Amino acid sequence: MRRYTITIVFSFSFFGCSQWVMASETALVKKCQAIQTEIDRLSDLKRKGGDARQMNRLHKKRNGLKKRYGDHDCKRVRHLLN
Repeated sequence: MRRYTITIVFSFSFFGCSQWVMASETALVKKCQAIQTEIDRLSDLKRKGGDARQMNRLHKKRNGLKKRYGDHDCKRVRHLLN
């Protein structure tokens, strides 16, 4: 009886922990997806062209987002991104 009790307790604690990990992964995927979408949008705007000031501004914004993408370790979940 005691053995089953310990097994049940460990099962519930593992299940609760795995839900937390899945929730944090989901949040990370959403955050990374938003960053990647914005990077793609800025890349499209750069391709359309503009004056030097606009290009510099877009380039700085895109590089800042790429840094955030790396800081959040989005490469780890990039296979889940659209």
